[in-house]
Amino acid sequence: ARVGSYLTVDTMAGAATWATGYDLAGLTASGAADAVMVMAYDFSWSGSARAGGVAPLDSPYIFDARQAVADHLSVVDGSKVIWGIPYYGRTWPTQTDALNSLTCRATTPPICPNSKITSPGASGAYYYTGALTHAAAYGRRWDAAGGVPWYRWYDSTNTTWRQGYYDDPQSLTLKYNLVIDNGLAGIGIWTLGMDAGRQDLWHVIDDRFRRADARLAGADRYATAAAISSTFFAPGPPVAFVATGANFPDALAASPAAARLGGPTLLTQRTSLPQATIDELVRLQPRSIVIVGGTGVVSTQVAAQLRTYTTGNVLRLAGADRYATAAAVSRAFFDRGLDVVFVATGANFPDALSVGPVAAVRGAPVLLVTRDGIPGATATELSRLRPGRIVVVGGTGVVANSVLATLDTYTAGSVTRLAGKDRYATAVAVSAAAFAADGPNEVFVATGANFPDAVSGAASAGARHAPLLLVAPTSLPAPVAAELRRLSAPTTWLLGSTGAISNSVRDQIRALWY
Repeated sequence: ARVGSYLTVDTMAGAATWATGYDLAGLTASGAADAVMVMAYDFSWSGSARAGGVAPLDSPYIFDARQAVADHLSVVDGSKVIWGIPYYGRTWPTQTDALNSLTCRATTPPICPNSKITSPGASGAYYYTGALTHAAAYGRRWDAAGGVPWYRWYDSTNTTWRQGYYDDPQSLTLKYNLVIDNGLAGIGIWTLGMDAGRQDLWHVIDDRFRRADARLAGADRYATAAAISSTFFAPGPPVAFVATGANFPDALAASPAAARLGGPTLLTQRTSLPQATIDELVRLQPRSIVIVGGTGVVSTQVAAQLRTYTTGNVLRLAGADRYATAAAVSRAFFDRGLDVVFVATGANFPDALSVGPVAAVRGAPVLLVTRDGIPGATATELSRLRPGRIVVVGGTGVVANSVLATLDTYTAGSVTRLAGKDRYATAVAVSAAAFAADGPNEVFVATGANFPDAVSGAASAGARHAPLLLVAPTSLPAPVAAELRRLSAPTTWLLGSTGAISNSVRDQIRALWY
């Protein structure tokens, strides 16, 4: 029957007959229906199959969910298919306690009496909300092949084993992924009582489908930094870090310290504060301000201006070069005996910035090295910190193996490397090592072609325990796409204007889920 602009189709007859009963391709092509809703049932639920309306993802015996999707897509374009998914549970008597054992009803004559049926009928014993109760009482197991949870117990009254399958957040997530992976138009859901008191089942829908992407940008790098700050930091933070927007080295070490202390990183010109930065400082009124870099990049005039935007101290942290400046930031805010210290090249920005949020979460600094050596200031700071372990970010092209060997003398623990084939894959390696699948609620995305947006975003990402990934201005690298799918965060923050991250990249990110 037509429902609004959709056509609902009962496909329980099975794979062999559904297409003959309904000309789905003709209906959608002719405009008779904008989309077709088809049901994700497991069409055969007897014998030794992975049985029940839970519709397992894969089965050698029955019409499983993947096969159902494939069959429908062979006739109708995915953008025209609404995939109906039930919350379902069922239990039945079996001959043994083995996974997918034969049902008692499949024997001749039946060897297991079936006298205690809650809903009598030829189909056997059904439990809906009871499936969850039994699973909790008798132990949840996971059928990896079917992609469904199951349980078993011995029914002493009827002297038989019982086995059941049911939907839970994990199995529903896998089913929803079928919708996402195949670019289907959406999902329809009905419950049969399985959702009673189970908000976690509905939360999976939010986790998988209620996604948002938001662009944070201004007219230039200074305004973008201010926009990021105003989104994530309320007035009165304990600190605001200020670094030059003209080059990246001094800001590399700022983000983990800023995030750890609960403040943003803002950008300035050498001899004057941009208006966007002024406006954000007026709004923030931070309790203190930290300038990162010497007077050659942030002048004394700017330092004097900054004093008017806080009632606290204005502290400058600087060294003779970028390595000494990073060491000065570490020395000011990180204590000896840390669990970990992160080390990255000081010759370029992507690796140090991508690890900044992770360093903030771990309460660790980022120190800088050259490709083939450890600068004196970095060595001195490592000697003071004596971390439990050291993690180098970046491949051998930016930090040689000989440097790792030398770093080993500064820790009693391990020295390991996180790296990919390029800056994008390295950021993915950092994220994958620090964040579990379905873990963070947000992901920050910045261009890997320039530094300012990532500098400002790293502090916000770290403060919110979120990863920072890098993209090309007009394309979404495959490893980044895979990591976004793995993380599956409800919100993606795009940092920078369309000149930094094009709308094409935004659309490619959206297409991962919609």
